[in-house]
Amino acid sequence: MFKRLKRAGKRTKVVEQSGSSDDEANKYITERDDLIRQTDIPERMQKRTEKRSVEVSVLLNKIKKEDIMRFLELHHVEKFDVLWIIKELDMWLLFQKRMSVLQMHQRKIYDEECLKIDNSEKYTLNKQLFESISKSLNEAEMKEEIDDVDAKYTLNKLLSGST
Repeated sequence: MFKRLKRAGKRTKVVEQSGSSDDEANKYITERDDLIRQTDIPERMQKRTEKRSVEVSVLLNKIKKEDIMRFLELHHVEKFDVLWIIKELDMWLLFQKRMSVLQMHQRKIYDEECLKIDNSEKYTLNKQLFESISKSLNEAEMKEEIDDVDAKYTLNKLLSGST
């Protein structure tokens, strides 16, 4: 089954020598299509521009080495499906971000309260609560554990009378 190109104005008609084609999608090809096929270079083979290098660099600076290692471990060692890995990695990154925000928030509140405390007993209790919360956050491995730590901290603050 040989194909021959027949030019008709701006369009090129594909004609099969051994009979007619049922493939309507490939019947007409524009000159622009031909030009694109001749000049197109896949992105992976294109030269990196300065702007693209900066964008990649900024992105890589936002991703932690541990995050990349976790992804590679899931993909290569545990042989997980790539789409599942992306979803799991996204959830894990959100978990890490939430834990980090909670730690910063807890630290800020602890520092502010330490400035207000005038007796050493209350200071000691506040310090013990902060250390307990920090330890629990560092040991948390699931979203539910983070929720529990946050609820524990909120409950303690409500019971102690400061919010």
